[in-house]
Amino acid sequence: MTDRIALIVDDQPGIRALLREFMTGLGVTCYEAGDGSRALELLNQICPDVVLLDVKMPGISGTDTLREMRRRQMMMPVIILTAYQDTEVHSSGEEMGLVFRLNKPFDLEDLATLLSSFLRDGDNPPLK
Repeated sequence: MTDRIALIVDDQPGIRALLREFMTGLGVTCYEAGDGSRALELLNQICPDVVLLDVKMPGISGTDTLREMRRRQMMMPVIILTAYQDTEVHSSGEEMGLVFRLNKPFDLEDLATLLSSFLRDGDNPPLK
């Protein structure tokens, strides 16, 4: 059985901790980055099954991080996390292969449903 891996990218430590705790409970191994630069560094070392990516972060924004991921041919599913109703983020995300957008505050059950669809494969049973 292969491990499920997620990368959580958010500048708010509390959001990262909440997501890590929730996803670990689902059997997902989580890596964390507090900004886009660190996320891109980690993506050179790991290949997550899904990336949860905040839009508004200091330094490299989530949109720019996603753009760079796609430029590097990193095509894993991405869930954009945002507290903003920015249509530009939504449309540019779709152009870059954005899988889904989750508005903050988000419902953890909605996240679990999304993750189940991304992290299910032939080697793994459904998430707990």
